[in-house]
Amino acid sequence: MATPQDSLQRVFTVAKVYPEKYSDPGSVQVTFYESARFYKIEKSNPKFKEYLSLLKDANKKRKAVRVTLNSREGNIIMRVASGE
Repeated sequence: MATPQDSLQRVFTVAKVYPEKYSDPGSVQVTFYESARFYKIEKSNPKFKEYLSLLKDANKKRKAVRVTLNSREGNIIMRVASGE
């Protein structure tokens, strides 16, 4: 049986990672091949550097990552882990 936390997690393949320049400076915009939506990871996240590194590495190696979002239909990435 799925828990509420499980519904916040998705496994995605990173398409692009780039700085947000206009609407939310300091955050990083992330796109995934499996979704047409734009997601972001905020610089205020305590593990921002670690998660950004995981996202960039996954993009370079074309590997999937498991992301935890702020809400079921949210676009803010709260956590990143290896998708394996």
